[in-house]
Amino acid sequence: MTPYCLKQRMLALIVTLSLITSAPAQTKNVLDTIAPLQKTATVALVVTDLKNPTTPLLSLNDSIYLQPASTMKIFTSIIATESLDHSIPFKTQLTGFGKQDHSLFTGDIQLEVGANPSFDNDALDRLFTALKLKKIDHIKGNIILLKTHFDNIEHIPGLVWDELDECYATKISDVSFNKNCFIATLQNIGGKIRMNWPQKSQPIQLAIQLADDCHDETISNTHFPAYGYGIHLKQNPFLKPETLRGCWSKQLNYIQLKRSVHQPEQALSIAINNMLEKHKITLSGNIHTRENRPQIHTKKAWQLTENSPSLYQLIGKMIKKSDNHIAAHLFRESAYQRYKQRTSWEDAQQHGQQMLSRYQLADDDASIVDGAGLSRNNRIQAKQLQNSLITIFKTKKLYNLIDTFPHQNIIDSTLSKRLANIKTPVYAKTGNLKGVMSLAGFIDPYGKHPKAFTIIINGNKSVGRDYLELESDLIQQMIDL
Repeated sequence: MTPYCLKQRMLALIVTLSLITSAPAQTKNVLDTIAPLQKTATVALVVTDLKNPTTPLLSLNDSIYLQPASTMKIFTSIIATESLDHSIPFKTQLTGFGKQDHSLFTGDIQLEVGANPSFDNDALDRLFTALKLKKIDHIKGNIILLKTHFDNIEHIPGLVWDELDECYATKISDVSFNKNCFIATLQNIGGKIRMNWPQKSQPIQLAIQLADDCHDETISNTHFPAYGYGIHLKQNPFLKPETLRGCWSKQLNYIQLKRSVHQPEQALSIAINNMLEKHKITLSGNIHTRENRPQIHTKKAWQLTENSPSLYQLIGKMIKKSDNHIAAHLFRESAYQRYKQRTSWEDAQQHGQQMLSRYQLADDDASIVDGAGLSRNNRIQAKQLQNSLITIFKTKKLYNLIDTFPHQNIIDSTLSKRLANIKTPVYAKTGNLKGVMSLAGFIDPYGKHPKAFTIIINGNKSVGRDYLELESDLIQQMIDL
């Protein structure tokens, strides 16, 4: 154990012992419950009475910098609320520059997705349906995809290399199309594995062996696109074409993999060609990408707009579903709306701290990297996250954010199958990475005894499983404080 880790453990032990010796029975119950976790993990825990938030009811290790996982999205909800238009935070625009003569449009057409995380194939179809309604059958010119919001570092900093092909770690780009994700289907047909792989520009090959039994207790499931239920596939993205290899049980008929798109603008170009064909529109020029706005020598003929859902709806989906794609786009677009130029992750980090400072929530020593909580470089204190919850509860402009949090009775949220035995309403954001487990939110926020709480645990690879075994008891004990 390094001297730093030993020091952290000793501080945690000192704090725990002081609380146990001076705290009432309810506090001791909480500390006894989490004691097994502290053998292999650092546990930070804060509970606050929201009617008297000056002094926490319980505070343990609240000043240690830890990875927060997806509870980072709580900060993002505040940053976006301060930065983006609440009605239409993102606009996707198809603009024609030129002139129309009967069914012929002469000039270029610009498509600016504008980092809209909700833009998908249906929205693209609506734009081309509206274009067809203008009686345009022929385009004599080019279609230009504009990328003017973000720089070209499109992956979240601090990702592990083998996450880059997974849909929870998609590219964060001006061109967000179908969430930069696709579904690949693999089937066992007559003893051979066949695949439906929609991204033709992203070739892959299979080297999968069928076996009577693919169960293997000795191998962890930390580096595989598919593991368990009779499947054990691994990948090597450094081989070209990419290869999926491994074991497939003969009893398994098919699986579906959610895979990230490597080149979003190429995927969008293919979709545009499909739309042109569907709507019987011919294009004499090409589809290409520009990273700055071209000088236009002809006037704007028309503009078609596809708006995103409202900010409240996007935040609700981000929080309830723990949607990393929405979170990172909100985080970066917040900076773009401030600076009005191509922004970097560093710009977004700086802007985020500025927005948090409006509520005295900024911490210059913290590391808020991505807005989603996916980066391994994120580090915050539990008290900073706890203060953000208190601020949401106390601030009229932010108060509605409470209702975006998952709770026990919301089907298909990240909390829907947890806390089933807890009768008191709990609204809380979950977080989970390998070695990281977190939960932060509100207990009975609309009732007589509202509390805020933050739990952040950083430890070994089984810490998530170990925490979930005691979660209900821990939450009930915090309710009873």
